[in-house]
Amino acid sequence: MKKFSLLALTFLVASFYANCQDTLRLMNGRVIEVSIRDISEMKISYQLKNAKKS
Repeated sequence: MKKFSLLALTFLVASFYANCQDTLRLMNGRVIEVSIRDISEMKISYQLKNAKKS
């Protein structure tokens, strides 16, 4: 039971960090600070953190 609890806690922590991405790393090496809105198979919707909301 201890092993299962430890494994469940590990996955919980890992999933939290996986959903907390605040940067996009582009193929040209540029790093952009963003807030990710939605992720689908073909598209990532995001908003720049420095941009004003309209």
